[in-house]
Amino acid sequence: MKILITTLAIRQKYINAYGGEKAFTFFDYIIDATNVFLENTIEEIFLDEIKDEKIRKIDTLNELVNFTQNNSIDMIFLFHPRDTSNTDKYINFLYKNNIKYSIVSNKGTERNPSRILHPLKIIKFGIKYCQYKIKNIFSKQKAEYLFTNSSFFNMKGIYKYNPKQVLKINHLNTVKSQKIDKISNIGVFVDQYLPFHTEGECAKEKLDGKLYYESLEKYLRLAKQKYKLDEIIILCHPNSLKKELEFIKHHKTIYGDSYSYIKNSKIVFGHYSNALSIAVQFDKKIVSLMLPFLPECRKKDLYELTDRLQIDIEVFENNEIKRINKSKILQNIIRYAYKNYFAIGSDSLIDSYTKVEYKV
Repeated sequence: MKILITTLAIRQKYINAYGGEKAFTFFDYIIDATNVFLENTIEEIFLDEIKDEKIRKIDTLNELVNFTQNNSIDMIFLFHPRDTSNTDKYINFLYKNNIKYSIVSNKGTERNPSRILHPLKIIKFGIKYCQYKIKNIFSKQKAEYLFTNSSFFNMKGIYKYNPKQVLKINHLNTVKSQKIDKISNIGVFVDQYLPFHTEGECAKEKLDGKLYYESLEKYLRLAKQKYKLDEIIILCHPNSLKKELEFIKHHKTIYGDSYSYIKNSKIVFGHYSNALSIAVQFDKKIVSLMLPFLPECRKKDLYELTDRLQIDIEVFENNEIKRINKSKILQNIIRYAYKNYFAIGSDSLIDSYTKVEYKV
């Protein structure tokens, strides 16, 4: 029996990372253990959340331990484990009961590709890698495998979980093909549902929905003229409960299928969404919008992402657009690195595991 345990809601974007629809035949159960491994969890509703008879929700550590004890399990796959005491307790339980487990640490590439250019990051990676190798020799507590899109950005997890083998897999935002058939003369704005988003530290800083979306639409109207676009479409966030529709009056909105719209657009607008990584892989022109009234936490995230991916910024204030251009040379280097190494691995989780475990 193979069990996938995740600390993230069972959503379509993550199912794709596991291996698509094969997940429902490969895994005997898929467990949503968000409430077990996360502290101060906020209940979320996701439009792309999956429902299936193999999916179970477990809310306490004792319930998860009992479920594990009462089933004959060949392998536990922990997807995106969080650094909490319950995570450590559960892994210690698996080790003491000789239950094989693997870690899936699929993260890091949207915000971090420029870090490979930083000498200190390279030195820290080298030190942590040596520590992992020493620990792997002397420590008996080991994960069977650690699946990751990038050893460089997940070295901390590799050291902590001490896998017998590290296997590379695709990042969950990796595009299936970088080939574009046709580009339409449209722009898309990747909405992050900022006034209503309840996820993350920045959610504590309030943002007025009416002010935000009215300002956004004013900017998009000017941007449409500036870039000579036929239209700009707003791609709504997967977490959206459609509260934004009360304030969006002049632009078409799309729920789902953001991938296709980004792929076929001429320009991609946004703030600091992870979905901008899709635009990078398609070599799109990207503009990050800065609104002066955004909370400081949001501004900080925006400036960090635009620095790391070298995305140009446009500040919209007093009905005027002021542009901050990034280095074109660094843009090209980072995009090349992102497309050819950071985002593109080899296989999905299921395919990678099948190859190494069953030698196929």
